[in-house]
Amino acid sequence: MNKVVFLTTAAVFLLLCGDGASAQHLREFRKLGSAKNAKVGSAFGGKSAKAKSVKAFEETEGLGKSAKAKSVKAHKTFKLGVSEAEMTPEPQAGSHNEPTEADHNHSILGKSAKSKSTKAFKSTKSSGKSTKTPKPGSHDEPESNSTMTQEERDLAAFLDSKAVSSFFEDPADNTCAGKKLALDNNLCVDMEVSPQAGANITKGYVGNMDVGVIKPNTNEYYASKMCPVNVHWHLGTEHYSAGEYDEDGDGPHGNQPRPDWAQRARDLAEGKVRDGFRCHHYDASDEKFTESYDWKYCEGMEVGETYEVHWPHSAAGACGQVNQYQTPFYDGVFCNLDMDTLVTLEKQQIADAVGVHGQVFTIVNDENYFYPDMIRGMIKDGDYGQDIAYYTGSTTGTSRDNEVCSAYTPITWQVDRKCHMISASSFDKMCYEMKLQRDDMSGDLHPHGARELVHDDLAANNQVDRTLRT
Repeated sequence: MNKVVFLTTAAVFLLLCGDGASAQHLREFRKLGSAKNAKVGSAFGGKSAKAKSVKAFEETEGLGKSAKAKSVKAHKTFKLGVSEAEMTPEPQAGSHNEPTEADHNHSILGKSAKSKSTKAFKSTKSSGKSTKTPKPGSHDEPESNSTMTQEERDLAAFLDSKAVSSFFEDPADNTCAGKKLALDNNLCVDMEVSPQAGANITKGYVGNMDVGVIKPNTNEYYASKMCPVNVHWHLGTEHYSAGEYDEDGDGPHGNQPRPDWAQRARDLAEGKVRDGFRCHHYDASDEKFTESYDWKYCEGMEVGETYEVHWPHSAAGACGQVNQYQTPFYDGVFCNLDMDTLVTLEKQQIADAVGVHGQVFTIVNDENYFYPDMIRGMIKDGDYGQDIAYYTGSTTGTSRDNEVCSAYTPITWQVDRKCHMISASSFDKMCYEMKLQRDDMSGDLHPHGARELVHDDLAANNQVDRTLRT
C-alpha cells in the first residue's frame, strides 16, 4: 500500500464515467439549487441556495485545478505505481505539515461524489417522507433496489465499491488502529487537579475547581495543527446551557430534571441509557418534530430528539491522511503519540494539542435545515457556532460521573451555547460518510449515553466567554 496513491471517491468516479459525468453533475447540482431556492431560503446564511451550493461545489478542496486534471494526475500516479509523496518534495526531517483551514473543512467525498450524494439525500426527502418509526437501537435495512431511487442506488454502489477496494482489504494499513493509550478511570477524590466535562457552560458560570494557570485553547483548532479524528453524539446533552438546553427543554420522551444523583445512579445500574438535557425547540403540534424519517445509515435516531455532537481533535492525529477518522476516537487522538512522550508533556501542552468541538441539535424532518458536511466539524454559519464557551475538562461518557472521574484531562472544550435545528438527512448523510472511512466507525453510528452534569466542584474555574461574530 505504500506504493499506491489513495484515489478519492470523486477521482474514481470520474475515471469510470469520463468527463461527461462531471459536467452532467454540475448541471444537475445547479438545477437542484435553483429549484430549491425557488421554494425556500436556506437556513444557513442569506445567499440563495443555488449560489451557495455552486460556490461550495467550485471551492471544495481549495479548487485550483479542475476535477479532470486532478483525476488524470491520480490516474497517472496509479499507473506509475508511485505514491503522491514520491512525486512531491518531502518535508524537512522533524517538520510537521500544518493542516490548513481548507484541510480542516475538506469533505471526505470528492467533488462529484459530494454533489451527487448531497443531491441524493435532498431528492430522497423531496420524494416523500417515511411513515416508519425505527425502534430505539435498531438499524433499518436499506430498501430493495426495486423501490430505491437512482440516487439511492448510486450511494449504495459506493459502499459496494468499498467492500472490494484494495484500500480496505488489509487491516494493517490502518496505522492508527489500537493506538489508544489506556488511562483508567479513578475515584474523583483520589485524583489531583483533574477538571471534568461536560460542565455548566451558561455565560458567566465559573466552576469551583482551581486549575491554576491552565487555560483552554481559544484558537481555531486547525491553527494549532489539530484536525478532527472522529465524530459521535450523545442522547440529550452532557453540557448545560440555561435557556438553551436545560431541565426546561422537551422532546418526544420528555426531559431530564436537574440532576438527582441517586436516581441516575440507579438507572445506570439497571442498564438504562443515561440521557441528558433537551433543547427548547420541540413542538408536538408541528409535524417537522414528529413525522418520522426513514433512516438508512444512522441507528437508533429519532426526529424531535436532542443530540449533542462531539468532534474530538488532536495534533497527534493522522491529519489529512486516509486514517484520519477513527473509532474509538482515542485511536485517532493518540495515533502519532506514545505513552513515553505523553508522560513528558505539561498539562498546558495537552490542553493546547487535544480538544473537542461540541454542538447541540434538535432533529427535524425538514430539508430547510439540511447541512451536507457535518463530518467536518462544528457548523459555523449565521447563529451556528458563534456563542462559544471555552474551558478545560476531560473525556465524557457514562462510565464517569461525580464519583468516578476520567483521567484523560485536561483537554480543551469549545462548545456552542446555543441549540440549533438540523435535518434528519444531515445526520444520515454524515453516517453514510462515516461508513466510507477506512476504519470501522460502526460503533459510532448510534447515540451514546450522556454523562451526568459535572458537579461544580469538579468543573474548572477557567471558562472563557467569546462571541465570534456580533
